[in-house]
Order: sequence, then C-alpha cells, then structure tokens
Amino acid sequence: MSGYWDRRLEQRISRRRALAGAGAAAAGAAVLAACGGDDGGGEGGRAASGQIFKPVDTTNEAKRGGTWRANITADPANFDLHNFNATLQPFCNVIGSQLVKVAPTINRNGTAGHELEVQLAIEGDVAESWEFSPDKLTLTMKIHPEAKWAPLSSNFHSGAPSTIGGRNIDADDVVFGWDRMKVTPTAAGRLELARDASPSGMVTSLTKIDNRTIQMKLDKPASPLLSALATWNVGYFYIMPKEGRDQPNDFFQRFAFGGGPFYIDRFEPSVGITLKRNPLFELRDPKLKRPFVDQVNLPVVADAAAREAQFRGGNLFNVFFASVDDTLRAKQDIPQLLLLTGYVNQGEVLEFGVHKDSPWKDVRVRQAISMAWNRDEFIVGTMSTDKLEANGIPANVRWAAGLSGNEQGYPNGTYKGYWLDPQGKEFGENAKYFQYAPDEAKKLLAAAGFPNGITADHLLGFGFPTTQLAMDVLNGMLVDVGIKLTRKQLTAAENNELTITDYPGPGGGTRNWGNYVGIHTVIDSGGPDPASYIHQMYHKNGGRFRGYNPNSTGASVDGDPVINDIVDNMFAEFDEKKRIELAHDFQRHHAKMAYRFRYPGCATTLSVWWPAVANLGVYNGESFKRLWTNEWLDQTKPPFA
Repeated sequence: MSGYWDRRLEQRISRRRALAGAGAAAAGAAVLAACGGDDGGGEGGRAASGQIFKPVDTTNEAKRGGTWRANITADPANFDLHNFNATLQPFCNVIGSQLVKVAPTINRNGTAGHELEVQLAIEGDVAESWEFSPDKLTLTMKIHPEAKWAPLSSNFHSGAPSTIGGRNIDADDVVFGWDRMKVTPTAAGRLELARDASPSGMVTSLTKIDNRTIQMKLDKPASPLLSALATWNVGYFYIMPKEGRDQPNDFFQRFAFGGGPFYIDRFEPSVGITLKRNPLFELRDPKLKRPFVDQVNLPVVADAAAREAQFRGGNLFNVFFASVDDTLRAKQDIPQLLLLTGYVNQGEVLEFGVHKDSPWKDVRVRQAISMAWNRDEFIVGTMSTDKLEANGIPANVRWAAGLSGNEQGYPNGTYKGYWLDPQGKEFGENAKYFQYAPDEAKKLLAAAGFPNGITADHLLGFGFPTTQLAMDVLNGMLVDVGIKLTRKQLTAAENNELTITDYPGPGGGTRNWGNYVGIHTVIDSGGPDPASYIHQMYHKNGGRFRGYNPNSTGASVDGDPVINDIVDNMFAEFDEKKRIELAHDFQRHHAKMAYRFRYPGCATTLSVWWPAVANLGVYNGESFKRLWTNEWLDQTKPPFA
C-alpha cells in the first residue's frame, strides 16, 4: 500500500488540475466537486480556523440591484425542464415552478456546517395550501392567487405564445405539466411520482377541481409524496404552460418557462446566458420582495484556469477549486476573500451488476470489497482532510453507511437523525463490515471461489472532477486483496444501456435492472426524503433498482424482502421518529448485504467568495432552487470597492 500511495500522492498535482477542467455543469458540479482532495506539493495557504467566515443574517439590511457574476461550463443541451441534463442545472431550477419546495433552514448564529440542525420541511412554491384526507389517500392543493408566469423576453422567447407571460398559473397548467411529465422518457421523476409511468409511482391520478384547485389520488398512503413533489432536479415535476399542448415536439427544448425568481432574457451559444429578475415573483414574497439582484450573468467558461483567472480578477464572485491547497492559496493571495466551510458527502456510488455469471452477485465478494476499503485513508487521499486539520480547520469526518453521512439535506445528504454512524455502538454487529480487515477480505474471496482474486474493468459513466481520482484510489486499495480493477470510461449510450429504462420486472421495457456483469461507479441521486431515496435504489419497484437480492444467484425482480418491507413501512409511516428507526434498520441490514456502496467520505469542504456577496451561507436547504435569490450585493465591498 505504501508504494501505491507514494505514487498517488506524486500524481495529485497533474491529475487534479487536469480533472478540474472536466465538463461538469457550473454550480451543479460545484456542490460535489468541492469534495476534491489537495494537490500535494507547494506551500499552499496557511489558513487558521479563525479565518473561517461565519454566516451573518443581513436580510433586513439588504440593498437591491446589481448583477451577480457566475458562470456555466457548457451550453445547455436544451431548455426542457422535464429533461434531466446536467447542463440545465442550476440555472433552470431558479426559473421553473413546482407545487411545493423544501423550506430553508436559516443559519442566524454562524453555526458550522456540520452542526447546523437541518430538518426536512416543505413549503409552498406555486401551491398556497394543501390538505390530506384523513385516510391519506387524497391530496388537495390550492394554487396561490398571485402565482404568475414570468414575463417573456423579446430575445429568448421570440416565437412563443405571448399569452404565457404574466398570466396566472392555473390548474390546467398543472394538469398539462403532469401529463407531459408522465410520458417524457427523460423525466426521471415520473417513475417515482406517476403510477401511469411505473408501478412504484405514488399518484394514481391528478385532476382539476377548479381553476385554482387540483387533486391527487393515491391507493395507499405515501409519506414521501410532498418531498418528491419538491425535488428540484430537472426531470422531476415542473409545471408547464398549457399553451404548450399544441406546440411542436421541440417547443420546450427551445424555451424555458416558469414563475421562479428569474427568467431567461438572452442565450447566445458558446457565449452565455443572461437571467433577469422576475418582478412578478415578489407577489408571493411580499415581505422581502426577493430576489434582491436585478440580473445574473452566466458566461460560458469551460477552462478551470480561465475560471480561476476570472475569479481572481473579480469577474466571478466565487469559484470551487479542485484542491484544498488552491483554495487556501487564493485566500492567502487575496486576504479579503471570505473562506466558507461546507459539509458534503462524496457524490459517487459503487454499483454492481449481479448477472448470474457476475462475480459481484455473491454477497461475500461485495463484503470483501467493503472490508478491503480503508475508509480513513481513502478520505485523507481524496478529500485532503489532513490538510484541513493542518490548517486548524476541523475536518469532522464521518463514514457513509447505507445513507449519506451528511445530514444537511438534499442534494448530497439526508436529514438530522437518519444517518446511523457505522463507527458507533448503536450500529451493532454488522458494523464489522465497515472495518478495514484485508485478511478477512481475502478469506471471503476464497470462500466465494476466488482464491486468486478477480480481474475486471471498473466502469465509469458520468462523473465529477473528483471521480476519476476517487476510483483510482479505491482500485489501488483493492489490489491488496487480489481484486485488480482498471478504470474504463463508458460512452453515454453504453452507460444508459446499463442504467436507464422504464422500471424493473415483467413489462419493464428493456431495462437491465442489474442483470449485467460489471462493477460500476456512478453519481448518486435521489429525492430529499430518505424513504424515497431508499425506495428508488433498493425496493423491487424502485426506479433505480438493480435486481439486488439476498440469494447470490443473480439478478431478481423480487428484490430483498427485508428491504421491501422496511421501505413499505416507511412510506406508510408519518411519525418521524418511527421513520428514523426504520432507516436505521435498513442501514444495519444493508451493511451485511452490501448491495452498493456510497463512497464513504463525508467531511468539511472549503470555498472562497468575494465579500460583496452578503447573506452568504445564511439560507440552507433550498440549494439550486433559490440560487442567487437570498443573497444581496454590497457595492461598498470588494470586488466593487
């Protein structure tokens, strides 16, 4: 291992800088790319914990106006809010409208990221109010009387029906958006939400009651429904203007509509996007009248070095470096920058093809991988927690279990109480599978029929700038127990063949549901509610279920009956404490079954910002849905002054 790590550390500078230029989408990638490890070499910054910026709530002092300076790394593939595409996030999330959204947790006391108490709560977006029937089988929602479509830009919306701009959002828009989502193959949320699209869909019907009222019907209670409706990922349920019903197929690929805080004013391919403040949004926000800024400029800046230069020159308000060293160096070079801590779990997940001929179908082989994974050393090597500690910044390391170790909410975590610490005594006997025990791993491999180890490709679909390094570090660790993996990049078509289609089981289209031979790193996903996440990934009717089962004989549409029961009980349970207990039971069981592994690193991360950005880090939990909305620009501070 020492020889391997010597080589890895020597390679960090060149590899990490090369990876930083990979094509992840602007701030969408930044949320996870901020996990990156240090470059190694060089003096780096020498920041002390006293230099960490503590969020201060200045909402009541906010000054209006100004232009936010951000960027994207590539042109969007299209503008369809029902088409999951990383190039649409994050800017389309602040445009589109949903019925409900995740409510923010407001950090009024400068609390450190990992200590902030973030609970899952839902509030209205377009919906003003809602009510479940006593049996939880009917959800009636009332649309806010001031919910309106944003103005149309003469630049971007040229050719779109003029009747959309400024019109009230009504029940016909909601019904049309729902009907369209159900039949749009790229709308991942349809599998979770709509029974017409998948047997796992929670809602059997959505109908109009009157112009301001819609009603959803269920055939069994589903506690994650509201949070699934609040999932802001492009590809989930966004309301669409009813005028689109009679438009050509490419209508919503060319235009984005919504009632969010911003609307698109201009798009120039290879140049960038300009967002304008939606003046009608404040009708639903009469107290604060957000957003505070007038405009957001999003030039295309694909090159990491160019982004850094633009940031250092004050032309971008923040940038996420691929290394702790570079982040601290920027703070050292420009002392007035704000050094903000975050808390994230690595976004990668290790999945297994469990075809009858796959070595990974055997639970002992998967357990061997877990016990050959030196989690502490892996986290140091991929998240540079040693460098944080050396600079007086607590790393606050946790290990992911079946759920993310980050309890700061979606998109890369769960919520307070749901994660069960695999190093804590409450985890129980199955915590042993998280311990680094290479000798035991070798015994498990031999017992499974692989005394000489396994040689295979380690497949990679879409990744972030940190993904290839993380894969290489893991591959290097597994060599010590005889598992020799070589990273292999898949094309988009190859990756989709393994992971995308309608749903598992009979009648489930062409989906492989895990019925392939391979070991595969992908970027994790899933909605805000932990029950919804577990259902998507592990339940036999889940939209991302991969045929996991306890039999070690190959993929099965029946899944794991223990997990199926846990998830069904979580869906039917509305008591939060009981749902948390069920989530803990899932993590204990999954530790032994090892169906898939969330990459383990969960720790403090750093970002740097120009101090003109006021209210930084105060509003948490809304994520991309309210980017650039709660902050304001102080023209008396750098880079303005």
